Amino acid sequence: MQSSAGSPALVTRLQPGDGRRTLILCPPGGGNALKYVPLIDALPDELTIHGLRLPGSDGRDEPRRSIRTLSELLIPEILRHQPNGPYRLFGWSTGGLLAYDLATQLDRAGHPVDLIALADTVFPGRQDDVIEPRGAKYQRLMSEEGVGGVGREFVQSVGYRVRPLAARADRLRAARRNRAPKPSSIETTMFEAAHEAATSYRPPPYAGTVVAYRASQTDAELTVEPWRTVAADLRTVELDGAHTGDDSIMDRRRVDKLAIDLRGRLQA
Repeated sequence: MQSSAGSPALVTRLQPGDGRRTLILCPPGGGNALKYVPLIDALPDELTIHGLRLPGSDGRDEPRRSIRTLSELLIPEILRHQPNGPYRLFGWSTGGLLAYDLATQLDRAGHPVDLIALADTVFPGRQDDVIEPRGAKYQRLMSEEGVGGVGREFVQSVGYRVRPLAARADRLRAARRNRAPKPSSIETTMFEAAHEAATSYRPPPYAGTVVAYRASQTDAELTVEPWRTVAADLRTVELDGAHTGDDSIMDRRRVDKLAIDLRGRLQA
């Protein structure tokens, strides 16, 4: 199915299922649901699964740089494909922000929402340290634990964001040495747009249940604790692994625990 101007549809059925329960997958920064293939393969065949695509991911239109703008664009398409709830939304990384906003906007419009699931989704504005100012925290750790405590906190809180950037820089240097093509400008633009959308987003309060899956190698003060300020009922699940890379919680070798827990919530 094509959307306007010949672009692929913004909502695609990834698994037909039996139509009794539907899960909507919200894409991470790259803008499409291909990263969810291992998860889809681990979920029951009878589950209907829809995947969202973000504008700009095909290079034919401009990416949106606001979570709310994306929600306003996608909700009519979601309702067209699934006119009736309950709605169940899942998002990994920045896709969790979109899942949260879509669900809260659907809820405010009177549509029943059964599930909001966030997988290792950093709370927006976390750089402002909503739990404890970073400088104050470093001072406290220095007095309590010395340099080792400060170093550990730094690695836990920002290391997982630094490592992917370092790896990308290494790939760019290798590409220049080998005169290989540079990374896709579309991919770069999509990730820049996702970053801008994530940092400017302010999640509204939600009275229902939100499930926060956290990779064991990321800091709960980034992906769990701040969500308690907006979600009245936050349920947390720790998954062995990292946010990205070979140990990613979305990797085929590690996704089973996530799939098993998610399956139980979808069948409840």
